[in-house]
Parts: sequence; structure tokens; C-alpha cells
Amino acid sequence: MARLQRQNALADALHQLGFQLGRNLPVPRLPGLPEPAASWTMDAYKQLGGVLRTPVLKPLGWDITTTGGLIVELDEEQHFNRYRAATLNTSWAVHLPWREDYLAYCSELEHIALKGHSGGGFWSSEGSVDQFGPAGPRRSLEGAGSPRWKQRAIYDALRDAAAAAGSVTLARVSVHDRVGAARLGDALRGHARLDLRALHALITSRTSNRDHLARSTPSQRDDVRFNSPARLATSPD
Repeated sequence: MARLQRQNALADALHQLGFQLGRNLPVPRLPGLPEPAASWTMDAYKQLGGVLRTPVLKPLGWDITTTGGLIVELDEEQHFNRYRAATLNTSWAVHLPWREDYLAYCSELEHIALKGHSGGGFWSSEGSVDQFGPAGPRRSLEGAGSPRWKQRAIYDALRDAAAAAGSVTLARVSVHDRVGAARLGDALRGHARLDLRALHALITSRTSNRDHLARSTPSQRDDVRFNSPARLATSPD
């Protein structure tokens, strides 16, 4: 429920900033991803310990899409760990605009992911075991670790590879990011005011392929508290 609440609040903020939402953009998948992104993704899959020679990687839909072609992904606590860091510590990811901040979050905030996202389907699932093998003990990242965390990391890497290759225009923001005086995750849950100008600046700085970024005019309001009902459909990432 928290994920849906925060995603809807971010969509509301983007709408207030002038972005037109709702374009149905295809999600990259493997097989089907063009080169060089396909090879980059396969290298990351092997680095994470993937057990299949020809994996079928089919992440679900984007978080938020716009009619101008910009895609915005909201990355929550479970995305920041050593597996995600491994996919960002690659030569092709060097110029991704979220890379440095995300590597810091992976290093400094992995304990948050372990505390809140290491049970049940967050740790292991049938599909992730097929891709990465059986899970290790819960909350232990030594040895086998978490196949579901690895699956989440490779799905993020697949999207990153498409962005690095210029196939999509992608902006990534994290619940750990600061927007003005507030943590983004707190603001999106209504626990703090969201500075729209700061959010616009963050999205602009985090957008790949910026030449294709749809132009928008920020709202005249500097902050807003969200208490709107959920409207977006969402699915596990």
C-alpha cells in the first residue's frame, strides 16, 4: 500500500509540474533488447550469479510514463543493496545520472532493505529461484543470498542498459533523495511538504538522454502536501 501511495503522489506532483501522464511505453525485455544493451544486461546477469544460459527477463510496466516520452521510476528501499551496486559498477553505467547517488545509497543504506524487505516474497520467489538458484538464509547476503533481490537488480539493470544505449529517456528518483528540506519518501507519504521546484530540479538532473526531455513549466506553488486517493495501478518490481 505504501508503494502505491508514494507512486500516486509522485504522479500527482509531475502533473502539477506540467507533465502529461499516461503514454503506454513498452518495457525492454530480454530476449528482444537491441545491442549493445542486450550484452550489457547479460554481463550483469552473469555477474549476479545467474544460472540460466539464456534467461528470459520480463520486468513488468514502468512506474510513470509521460506523453513526451519521459519515464520516471521511483526506487524504494528494497532497491539499494550490494547487488544493485554491482550492476552500477560497470563501464556502461558510468554516465547514468543517478549512478553516484545510488551507489552511495547501496553502500550506506543496505541495512534498511534488510530490516524491512527480507521476508517472504521480498527474499525469494519461484521465478527468481529459476533465474538465480535457491536462496540462502534470510537476511544473510553471504553465499547464495537473496534471489529476489538479484532479480530486482537485474530488472533495474536491464532498464538502465536501455537508457544508457539511448533507447529510452529515463529518470530515476529514490525515496532516499532529499527534495528541499524533506526526504522524498516522507514527502510522498504526506509526512512532510514536497518542494515542487526542488523535485523538478532533481528529475532534470537525473534524466538520461536529456535532449529528449519534454519541457515543462514548474508550478508556481513551492510546496504541497499530498492527501489524494490512489489512482495508479501498480505491480511488484
